[in-house]
Amino acid sequence: MKRFKNILLVFDPEVDDNAAVSRAVSLAGRNHAELTLFSVVEELPPEIRTWTAGQASEGLFERVIEDRREQLRLLIKCIGDARIETKMQVVSGTPFLEIIRQVLRDRHDLVMVTAEGMAGMAGMEGFRARLFGNTTMHLMRKCPCPVWAIKPTAHQGYTRILAAVDPGSADAAHTSLDRLVMDLATSLARPHGSELHVIHAWDLPGANVITDRGVITQRELDMWSQGVRSRRETQLDDLLAHYSALETEPQVHLIKGRGGKEILELVRQKGIDLLVMGTVCRTGVAGFFIGNTAETVLAQVDCSVLSVKPERFVTPVTLENR
Repeated sequence: MKRFKNILLVFDPEVDDNAAVSRAVSLAGRNHAELTLFSVVEELPPEIRTWTAGQASEGLFERVIEDRREQLRLLIKCIGDARIETKMQVVSGTPFLEIIRQVLRDRHDLVMVTAEGMAGMAGMEGFRARLFGNTTMHLMRKCPCPVWAIKPTAHQGYTRILAAVDPGSADAAHTSLDRLVMDLATSLARPHGSELHVIHAWDLPGANVITDRGVITQRELDMWSQGVRSRRETQLDDLLAHYSALETEPQVHLIKGRGGKEILELVRQKGIDLLVMGTVCRTGVAGFFIGNTAETVLAQVDCSVLSVKPERFVTPVTLENR
């Protein structure tokens, strides 16, 4: 299992971060990891800068920065665990950019953040609230290390964990991504005796079109479908064979359907507390293009999510592009 040793915990005074703090402290203590409490103060709105002149505006901003530092000092004091090496830092700027720059500067191997949530658009009917707001989504798209977005109401232990994998890919990087997803899901399930689920959703892209146009018969389509399912079942078995020593055998869901839709449905049906999933990109390319499945899931899911990226992922954020 990947044992995180340099954890970055993002502090936002506008959200209830008790669940994230508790989990970060527990993980840091268990892994003997260094824990950095990090907070970003956004620039003062133009209205305030206009209302306050010159030095008064700068003085106000410095007071805001110092107040945030004091909040972190009190939080570290409350943590009060001598086994954990704890640091703090407060910076100004755009939250997701500064968080990623901190990851690059100090080589953090995990970012933990409270899901800030987004309300429906102006209360308009038909628009549902989202658990993950702009900062979290930016991190899941662009942060080079795993991002653990924790639902504010999450309990200390997760009862049901779901690992979403895609073993049908021939790409070695994607195979290693599935292994990382499983490593994390199993290692998090083990200490709390959590129920572990594994899902792989597969489909036959374009099958309806070629069937409707008479390119193949229904019998040929059925044979094609059976062949694909059999191959995916074998690939999934090969992946899970690496975890045969688990005390509790995972519940496996091999489902024909669109990945995003089936993952969301299983999360709802099983009451999943934590979803561990990879996000797909063109490896080695600067800039992250989140896969359709991940985009669909993150826009609608209502549980904590631990998202990971391929090993060769390159973030578009640099320390220089300020």
